Amino acid sequence: MTDSAQTTRPIAPLRHWWLTASLIGLNLLVFVIGIVLGLDALSPKTIDLLNLGANFAPLTATGDTWRLLSSMFLHIGLVHLLINMWALFLFGSYAEFYFGRNFYAMLYLLSGLMGSIATTWWNMPAAEAMLSQDIPQQLPAISAGASGAIMGLGGALLIAAWRPRADLAPHARLNLRMLLTLMLINVAIGLLIPNIDNAAHLGGAITGAMLAWLFTFSYQAWRPKQPLSLAIRWIGVLIVAATVYYLIQQLQTRGIVLQELGQQIRQELSHSHRN
Repeated sequence: MTDSAQTTRPIAPLRHWWLTASLIGLNLLVFVIGIVLGLDALSPKTIDLLNLGANFAPLTATGDTWRLLSSMFLHIGLVHLLINMWALFLFGSYAEFYFGRNFYAMLYLLSGLMGSIATTWWNMPAAEAMLSQDIPQQLPAISAGASGAIMGLGGALLIAAWRPRADLAPHARLNLRMLLTLMLINVAIGLLIPNIDNAAHLGGAITGAMLAWLFTFSYQAWRPKQPLSLAIRWIGVLIVAATVYYLIQQLQTRGIVLQELGQQIRQELSHSHRN
């Protein structure tokens, strides 16, 4: 089907958002595996979340960089999972249709990783405070969930609504005011309700908006499939990916002072897993 045929639909049909469906399925699969391994579906224990790959600054910054990715597919209870999967369906099905599957995949992945990096950086001072055995309120938070990637899609769709593709039919365009209201409500919820990972939300949203702006700029300045147009958007993806790599290296450098603490936590996790 050509691009012009796709634009006659406000939301892509099922066969056009199979990647979104696959991402939802992967998140559900990780949740089911966690339950099989003993995770409480409604109120999971902290130690179980850490064993399954949650993001925790003293571990992530001392070698467990894989937690930046694994935490994107791990959720803190059934309610958390269902809310995120509903948001992923709403945002993802349109984003996959609008940006195309390949760009959408990188948009989701990089926004999620940047969100994970942002929350790790945010929690580093609390992790460093553990070395001096400061008060418990300064302990770093444990984070998990797809919300960083989903907020990246939200940020990208704001750009898509603000500067829509010229080849979109009017009924296939997003309502900017409604989308902006939804994003502001999410921000307000994050500020008013404790234990919401605002750093991940912000990092994901900014990354998604930046990538979407490059997509929109290249799409409108030249024909969508021209080499220069494709080069601009994919160079942008490479720059963001390089930034992710650089920030991860900086996290590891900063985490040198936490190596002993990280090793101690790993030993405790290993001991609890054997028991």
